[in-house]
Amino acid sequence: MSLAPAYIDPVLGKLKISANMMPAVLSTLGWGNYYVGNFETAIKRFEESDKAGSKDPNNGRGIGFTYYRMGKYKEAVPFLEAAMALEPKTLLPIPRNKPVPGYPYSYWYVEYTAGSILGWVNYRLGNADKAEKLFAAEVSRNPFSLDALSGLGFAKTLQKDKAGATKYFQEALKVNYTYGDALFGLEELKKL
Repeated sequence: MSLAPAYIDPVLGKLKISANMMPAVLSTLGWGNYYVGNFETAIKRFEESDKAGSKDPNNGRGIGFTYYRMGKYKEAVPFLEAAMALEPKTLLPIPRNKPVPGYPYSYWYVEYTAGSILGWVNYRLGNADKAEKLFAAEVSRNPFSLDALSGLGFAKTLQKDKAGATKYFQEALKVNYTYGDALFGLEELKKL
């Protein structure tokens, strides 16, 4: 799957894809390019999918996720807010297997939502209180969300609440005792 955009995207114009299938193909290529780090192309494909008639709200979420990965946090906000309003009924979490550094065949299973990514956007923008609320809402929906639990830990770190941060990093480690974000967060707390 991860190599598909690299092979398909350059020859897309040569493929005989019917007009009614093009919105779905472009959306799939958007996500494929997102996952391999071709962020500019990902946004282009999501936008082309919408222009081709797609009504899939996942395109907007894809644009929001992509802007976040590009570090364009303010640009991500309207897309993530719109997508968050549709979760979890219309839009389900995006699963991702993140490689464990130093262990070539080991992965952490993490689910991302527009709400958790919006929490990270606010964290990166220094809005610790808003980030905390967004992460807490995600944890209330899924108490095993590694992304939101570690996000709460980092929001508490930003608020200089060492005890609160420790609590959430440890909660994440109860879900997965090797989760790197939580381990890193605990190390960062030693600097406070």
